[in-house]
Amino acid sequence: MHDIVAHSLTVVIVQADGAAYAAANADRWDRTQAREVLEVIGATARSALAEVRTVVDVLRDVDTRDVDTVSGASHDGQATGAELRRLVDSVRAAGVPVAFDNHPATFDALPFRLRFVVLRAVQESLTNVLKHAGSPVDAEVAIECTADDLCLRIVDDGPGRHVDGPSTGTGAGHGLAGMRERVHELGGQFRAEHRPVRGFEVTAVIPLNTTVGERSAA
Repeated sequence: MHDIVAHSLTVVIVQADGAAYAAANADRWDRTQAREVLEVIGATARSALAEVRTVVDVLRDVDTRDVDTVSGASHDGQATGAELRRLVDSVRAAGVPVAFDNHPATFDALPFRLRFVVLRAVQESLTNVLKHAGSPVDAEVAIECTADDLCLRIVDDGPGRHVDGPSTGTGAGHGLAGMRERVHELGGQFRAEHRPVRGFEVTAVIPLNTTVGERSAA
C-alpha cells in the first residue's frame, strides 16, 4: 500500500505544483500544457485507485486468494513488463528523464515474485528521485540477467539527499527497508547508497533459480 500511494501521490503533487507555478508565473496559460498535466494526474490517480482496490480485495478475502506472503499482492496478472514501462513513463511525464531499455516479453518471462520485487524496487526508487533528488536530475533503470542472477540498478545524478535511510535500508522511512526485505526474501543482495559526488544508487542482485513463490501470474 505504501508503494502504491507514495509513488502515485508524489507524481500527482509534482505535476500539480508545476502547473500551479506555471499558472501563476507564465506569460499566458498554455491550454495544451494544462491538458497534458491534467491527463497525467488523472491517469496516475486511476491507476493508483485500481491497485488500491486490488489490495483491499486481498485483505477482504485473504483466505481464498493466492497471495504473495511478503508483498500481500494477489497473483492476478500484475507486475508485467507493460506495467513497468507505464511506471517509468509516469516519472518521465513528471519531468524526470529516465533512461530505460527493457523488452516487456523478457521481463514477463521471469517468475511472478521476481517481477514483483523488481517492479516495487523501481517504483520506490523513482519515487525517491522525485521526492529527494532535487533538480536538475537524470535517472537510469537497468535490468540485466546473467546465467544465474537478475541484476537491478537504479541511479540518479541529482543534487539532493535521499532521506529514507542509510545503505542498510534501516532508516526512519519504510521504502528502502521494504525493498531490502523483499530482495533478501528471495535470497538476493541489496544496497542503497549515496554516490561519491552527487546522486543516489540502488542495486540488487537476485538469484534466478529462487524457488520461493515461483508460480506465474497466469
